[in-house]
Amino acid sequence: GSGDFVELSFKGLNLEDVDQDAFKAEIKENLSTMGMSRPALDALQIRLRSGSIVAELFGSVAALTELRTKPLSTMKVHGVQAEVTKGAELMMQAVSSEAGLAASASMASSSLQHRALLSRLGSEAAL
Repeated sequence: GSGDFVELSFKGLNLEDVDQDAFKAEIKENLSTMGMSRPALDALQIRLRSGSIVAELFGSVAALTELRTKPLSTMKVHGVQAEVTKGAELMMQAVSSEAGLAASASMASSSLQHRALLSRLGSEAAL
């Protein structure tokens, strides 16, 4: 969905002070150095917004999946270390909490089935 992107923040940089195309190019160079494939890089789009400089990286599912395997917080652009503020390290937490939710959901559904079975047995016994 529209919320599917990785956000990197570069603190202390001012969007008005940088050449946006050069900044985006430097992000892609960093990703390339980290081993991101050409097709994934090509599919990746970068949107910059102010608030220091916040880069939103979005694109195909494949590109984003690959992006999330990279050590993004080690990236430096214009001499400033990137901080992943949405979408990457958060992915790991999301995966583990989803697994937890799935486990509790399956437990809940099995107890419901169990209860349904009991009530069915109970009604048959009553007959």
